[in-house]
Amino acid sequence: MKILEQLKKSTNNKVLLVISLLAVIAIMTVVVTFYNDQTFASRYANKIYNVVLEKKAGNKWEDTEFSIKNNESKGKEVVLRVNYNEIWSKVDNNDTYTIDNNVNGENVVEKTWTLEFLSGFHESEDGWYYYNKTLKPNETIRILRKLQLKEDLIETSPYKEDYQTYDYDITFNYEVLEADKELVKEVWNRDVRFEKDRVIWRS
Repeated sequence: MKILEQLKKSTNNKVLLVISLLAVIAIMTVVVTFYNDQTFASRYANKIYNVVLEKKAGNKWEDTEFSIKNNESKGKEVVLRVNYNEIWSKVDNNDTYTIDNNVNGENVVEKTWTLEFLSGFHESEDGWYYYNKTLKPNETIRILRKLQLKEDLIETSPYKEDYQTYDYDITFNYEVLEADKELVKEVWNRDVRFEKDRVIWRS
């Protein structure tokens, strides 16, 4: 009888152990799934919050403008960060060729930033420019006012003929999140404080 009782206890303990393990695995699965969903949603928040990059480009360099607009008329305020890349490139027989954007250490394209950008954004060590205000619904922030090609500088480059045939492209990357300090900390790993429409970036 004692042996049977010990076997029952041993069997019960194993069943409890298996049930416990399954419960822990189930909880972990729920947590991981929830975290991934939140990360995915936050990473593509510019689409979720309907915040768009607007470009106005004419036939001349100086006609190029860039703005970012929060198209939500009744949505939530968001925080914003941007960075940009420049490239001179040409495609020939499905091969892409590039040339340097600098001549003698100087950028060949002069960028005239808007006052809103110069006074409203600050550059961080991570390479992003952070907006020091919240972007309200139906609000637009102008970033770049015009571009100007430094033709005199190009004349000193051994690749001056290439600049005539290569295409110049400036690309703005931007991310937005709901103006919530816990969300900003989770996704961007930045400590932040909100004072009305002002954003105080602490790190």
